[in-house]
Amino acid sequence: MAEGTNRDVVAARIKLETGTVLQSFKNIDTGAKGNADAFKALNAELSTAEKSYKNISSAMDKMALTADQRRQKILAEVEAQHKQKLAQTALLGAKAQQLEQTNRLIDAKMQAQQALIQTA
Repeated sequence: MAEGTNRDVVAARIKLETGTVLQSFKNIDTGAKGNADAFKALNAELSTAEKSYKNISSAMDKMALTADQRRQKILAEVEAQHKQKLAQTALLGAKAQQLEQTNRLIDAKMQAQQALIQTA
């Protein structure tokens, strides 16, 4: 009888194991489907990110063009400031010559007055 009982136990174990195998395959199939869905979502996210990077790249190209235009504008402003400084320098030089000429006139007048005082 012990042998018959052992067979029943082995048969019950095999039956139990096959029952769990079917459930395990169902779990694996569900997991694989879940993974497929996750990969689809991941691919969609990657596609969206790629589009975003392309948009950012396009915007950076526009910014680079704008930066070049800004650089040209800055160079033009620097050149205008340089010309303004040269004009100011020339104006200060003209004022200095005018003051020098005024000083010479005053010196000449003072010498003339001193000459008048000495002759008198």
